[in-house]
Amino acid sequence: MENDLVPSAEEQAFLAHIIDDPADDLRRLVFADWLEEHGQGQRAAYIRARCAIDGKRPEFGTYADAIEQLAACRYQRPDVELPPGFTFRPHQGDRKDWWDDSEDTMEGGMPSLAGIDSGVIIEDACSPDFLVDGLKTLVESTTIRGLTIVDWSPIYAEALSTSPAASAITHLDLRHLHKGNSACPAVVALARSPMARSLTRLDLYYGVPNQATADALAAAPFDSLRWFEARQLGEPPEVYRRLMAAPWFGRLERLVTPVPPGTVGRVALPNLHTLGLYYPADGQIGAMTRSVELPALRRLILHGGNFNGARAKTLNALRCGELVELWLRNAGTRPDDLKVLLAAPWAKRLEVITIQTYNSLAPFEKAIDKIPRAKALRIRRVGRVG
Repeated sequence: MENDLVPSAEEQAFLAHIIDDPADDLRRLVFADWLEEHGQGQRAAYIRARCAIDGKRPEFGTYADAIEQLAACRYQRPDVELPPGFTFRPHQGDRKDWWDDSEDTMEGGMPSLAGIDSGVIIEDACSPDFLVDGLKTLVESTTIRGLTIVDWSPIYAEALSTSPAASAITHLDLRHLHKGNSACPAVVALARSPMARSLTRLDLYYGVPNQATADALAAAPFDSLRWFEARQLGEPPEVYRRLMAAPWFGRLERLVTPVPPGTVGRVALPNLHTLGLYYPADGQIGAMTRSVELPALRRLILHGGNFNGARAKTLNALRCGELVELWLRNAGTRPDDLKVLLAAPWAKRLEVITIQTYNSLAPFEKAIDKIPRAKALRIRRVGRVG
């Protein structure tokens, strides 16, 4: 199995060119061609597949091609040497799973997300300046442009987000569990920092904790933000009203949320191509189908929330474009409900369907077989939640 060897001088030159502008896919694809010419075909295939998927609107045909290429790839993802205080964990998860979930540390075929090494920072009592210096080295020497900052380090979060190198960071995964009615300090620091304008993706692992934090997020100058995730519902859905009225929210292309758009006020999302709903409450799906249009939607992920019976029928009325992919994970959907969902107008051109359930798998396979488009599905995956 191929892995990264000690880079040659020529390979180091390619990598330095990519590090200079990690957002330029062309530089990665030229590197992939060179890798294939030098006997690293699997690594080249992995880079090409990820460049075709990551950050792109899923398109009919080419999307399924890239997934198949990625699933067939046998490239072993690398370990990376980072400055002290930072850590990289290769995500070696099953490639049958959705590749760009919150655990994925790769983008465009190369390392993209680093964490802060709590052992180094806490045990060695390092100052925030130690991480600030390390961040500068990180962005100058690697393709990593994302950080995971966990709940033990609000003081470090502020120091990092206001550092000179912060403007190079495009992905921030904040895992700060904030309690009380004041605004989350890590969010306030982010909103005031140069990082706010450069971010393209923001993940709030614990959701939006209160109204003050929602106000700080809504007022932030997220000029480049295109992907927002908040999987857990920290407070009542009303705290999302101010958030969804923010100018940057209407420019999103990817959204993962426990509060479906349109349920706490009207919102226009003309560019949204990927929507993930995490445990939406009863009645919210109906409100979403009545109050929001999603003309660019291509991929829908339903996680929890019991999409069965009347709720499955309600989801049929979702006003959106035709989907490329439907993913149901622990969504309470039964085989009969699946047939209802797959009869929806938005399901007429599905190419990829993924079902993860605790129930027996055979009835779902049979339900898929009975839909008119069963033979046209490029990829169908039915498996256990786990």
